[in-house]
Amino acid sequence: MQHLQPNTTLQSGKYRIERVLGQGGFGITYLAVQVMLGRKVALKEFFMKDLCNRDSETSHISVGSTGSVEMVERFKEKFLKEARLIAGMDNNHIVRIHDIFEENGTAYYIMEHIDGGSVDGLVKNGALSESQAIKIVTQVGEALSYIHAQNVLHLDVKPSNILLRANGDAVLIDFGISKRYGAEGGQTSTTPTGVSKGFAPIEQYNQGLQNFSPATDVYSLGATLYKLLTGQTPPEAPSLLDSDDFPVCPAGIKTYMWEAIKKAMEPRRKHRFQNVSDFISALNEQSTRAISNTATSAVEASKEVSINIRSSVQPSYPSEETVIIEKAVNANGKPYVDLGLSVKWAKHNVGASSEYEAGTQFPFSAIPDTPEFICGNATYDVCRQKMGGSWRLPTLQEQNELRQKCRWELTNEGYKVVGPNGNHIILPATEVAIGGYKGAYWSGNLHVVNKKTAYYLHFHTGLNQISWMNADINDLMSIRGVIE
Repeated sequence: MQHLQPNTTLQSGKYRIERVLGQGGFGITYLAVQVMLGRKVALKEFFMKDLCNRDSETSHISVGSTGSVEMVERFKEKFLKEARLIAGMDNNHIVRIHDIFEENGTAYYIMEHIDGGSVDGLVKNGALSESQAIKIVTQVGEALSYIHAQNVLHLDVKPSNILLRANGDAVLIDFGISKRYGAEGGQTSTTPTGVSKGFAPIEQYNQGLQNFSPATDVYSLGATLYKLLTGQTPPEAPSLLDSDDFPVCPAGIKTYMWEAIKKAMEPRRKHRFQNVSDFISALNEQSTRAISNTATSAVEASKEVSINIRSSVQPSYPSEETVIIEKAVNANGKPYVDLGLSVKWAKHNVGASSEYEAGTQFPFSAIPDTPEFICGNATYDVCRQKMGGSWRLPTLQEQNELRQKCRWELTNEGYKVVGPNGNHIILPATEVAIGGYKGAYWSGNLHVVNKKTAYYLHFHTGLNQISWMNADINDLMSIRGVIE
């Protein structure tokens, strides 16, 4: 059981759970009732689904392994910091926090229940009208201008993080990866950053957030308007940087408005609008006269939004699909680490969101009898299939570099592998073994005798053994890619 059951109470009966609204990698959001007031609220619980366990009788949460305790505590503190940050804000277009507390070995915060659905849910029915889209983006822009004045960046503006009140007003939520900056513009913390594909600017991929700049959120706001007007997820920032070709203006969208979106989504930060108000002004500058000449009043536009909103059956809370990254340089939007070897190694296993997670285990595709190795062959190389670009599986020789040229430091859950230049990657264990933990990581070489088997790097922490083995190609193994 991962979530609290209906009718579970918290804070000595103050809050009663009704049902789950949504769950992501770091938390579960519930619809609850504040009993004494008879008020519906949204209750968010900190729960890292890959690392936390819940006792079915007591609802108490524990961490599955001792090696993960520190990381879970770190993210719980960030969860509480997020709640305190939002609680200190006073803007009609930012979600309001009513309460924060710790219970069941984890943390919770209570926020207003916004019952009009999400913008993401709204746009799934198709692109919005210009008046709907501009209203939403203008209101979110007001919220962003408010937090920017307090030296805070949201860093995750996208349709799924915008909820709608019954009257159609937009509300910005999920400050999980936001950052506060000091008076000189430097970060006041070193918390992780994140990437939402299509909505994150290039500096978030590149970990270039050393200085405060509202232009970072401007990019995401422009990308959000792109989605609202087209119904399509925008291209990722690295592809815009590589090609310099922004999509052509679709039919039915005003050219000046598309140009404003294009400028907001400039890959190079210095070429964007430098603040939200300049972006909103560019959108409204030429549209104000046209809007004033139509028969649709502001009230009627609001009614139009409300009618469409009510077609959403349930409020939609964020799925938290934002990929959290700790500290890395990136290629093709993926983090890597230079160990000082012949290739650069992926910071995380495929499917993992941190270097301490085992990630998702994959078998090879069906392998013909002929090739000696499959590195880079998109038909067979799972790493190339999953990560794209110039990522591939490592060869046997490249994994041997890890064994022969790096220092291996045993940890509770695997090995810290330190390269000749002092940088390191973590090879986390993929399963518990008798007397310790073990890990298994594919190389891209097939066995020289039996081409239906492949080599893999195997370690056992209890025995302190690191060795090459071979296994059937259909066996599940973790994938750690390399890039040249």
